Amino acid sequence: MDTAQLPMEGDTHVHVNGFTKQTEVVYANAKLIIGGESYRCTANATAVAGAATVNVSPEISATTEAYADTADLSAVQIYFEALT
Repeated sequence: MDTAQLPMEGDTHVHVNGFTKQTEVVYANAKLIIGGESYRCTANATAVAGAATVNVSPEISATTEAYADTADLSAVQIYFEALT
């Protein structure tokens, strides 16, 4: 993975790749869980070629950055929960 795409503390976005559908939509207000930390999508994002940059709130934490720095990102799963 290109290290420029790794989440860094203070970022307000995260790059996600590996969507099953090449043009998957992540909707605003969906909840992401990355390494045990929760984030909320602040705007719709559409995957292109199975990858999307998703705007999130709050800012990426130091815990998430450390997780991304040490995890095998080819095996990491990000969970999305939709509001109903």
